Amino acid sequence: LGVVDDVFRVNAWVKLAVQILAALVAVSQGIKIEHINLAGTYVNFGAWSSVITVLWIVGLTNAVNFIDGLDGLACGVSAISSTVLLLVTLIIGEPGFVLITAILAGACMGFLPFNSNPAKIFMGDTGALFLGYALSIIAVSGVYKTHMILSFMIPIAVFGFPLLDTLFAIIRRVIRGKSPFAPDRGHLHHRLIDMGFGQKQSVRILYAISGILGISAIMLTQENLHKSAFMIIVALVVFLINY
Repeated sequence: LGVVDDVFRVNAWVKLAVQILAALVAVSQGIKIEHINLAGTYVNFGAWSSVITVLWIVGLTNAVNFIDGLDGLACGVSAISSTVLLLVTLIIGEPGFVLITAILAGACMGFLPFNSNPAKIFMGDTGALFLGYALSIIAVSGVYKTHMILSFMIPIAVFGFPLLDTLFAIIRRVIRGKSPFAPDRGHLHHRLIDMGFGQKQSVRILYAISGILGISAIMLTQENLHKSAFMIIVALVVFLINY
């Protein structure tokens, strides 16, 4: 889908349909958010698990694609996210996912020098959709299925920046009577540019926010809830002030 869209510009609703189909392929292979551990209480989703999983996969796939608006931003945030997931899977003991996330983190870091401003190579939808899809599935299989207290908060913290930016973008566009897929200059990286920051400055600010959220995710893995909550609140305050 990414390759075809980069060449021919596929209609947004067709892209969404293909993304849902791709998510359903993952669900058919047992990739499901069947329950979450909420402070020691298990919340089972039952028949809704497939729907919730599809929403998660499609949402994060598009979230990574939506932030691909500045040189190196989507690649750098994906590198930070995959590195955090690597550390999380190491801590919780998921050797299979340690290998996958290490490969993904290495690929992002190897590509980043060529994608940073001024970019020599652009990832396009080909790269952004793949990264979002891969990261979303690793999060479901490697983290959501663990039995840690508040395990569901770890992926949300890891991907807090792209998820919140995408959520705000959808709400903003719907309120204005536009399609949720209609492009605009309301994304956080656009706002930073409009405030007078350069491309490199804006990207570094967003890297910092992703890093803070990533540290919070690692603390949550160790069940250090008070410090994690404090880090997440600080990161969200910085995010909202910038926004």
